[in-house]
Amino acid sequence: MPNTDNDLLRAAADVLSALEGFGLSPTIIGGVAVSLMTQSRHTDDVDVQILFDTNDATSLLETLAQKGFQPRFSDMEELAKRSRMITVRHKATDTVIDIALGCMPFEAEIQARASTHNVGNYKIRLPSPEDLTILKAIASRPKDLEDIRNIGLVYPNMDRTRIEHWVREYGDLLDEPDLWERTRDLLDGKS
Repeated sequence: MPNTDNDLLRAAADVLSALEGFGLSPTIIGGVAVSLMTQSRHTDDVDVQILFDTNDATSLLETLAQKGFQPRFSDMEELAKRSRMITVRHKATDTVIDIALGCMPFEAEIQARASTHNVGNYKIRLPSPEDLTILKAIASRPKDLEDIRNIGLVYPNMDRTRIEHWVREYGDLLDEPDLWERTRDLLDGKS
């Protein structure tokens, strides 16, 4: 796996450790995951996904604070309940970490299918290439589209049936009926 910025890796490893200590199975997603699984690309933050009941947001924030993570905004508990997201700053590296508080069946599958990788001195839990592709298709920003293309190049034998199923599901939810076709074209190098 390629390397990424050491501060990002340290922040990722530290937040994984803190969340595991809270009894969770966190997975690094987003740009850090793409950099570790394909080729290094610029990202300023660490994105993490956990399965989480937002009624426990206060306890989670207290645990994170004890481990060196400071909420970026006041009233973070309300943000957690409203947006299913917590955003903190890793004090040791000044890295922003966005923690997605998952609850959907696909998010549960991401956690079940994730695996731990040794990256330098760190153990980093990453999603499967299929699940990272699905997450990138859902987001569909220009950098996400490029990420899908790169994931497809590095992992040409992914389970396309799984990707198609979930991308079609989210395409319906997002009222983007052509989301799978766009994703397939990127994986095939056509876009």
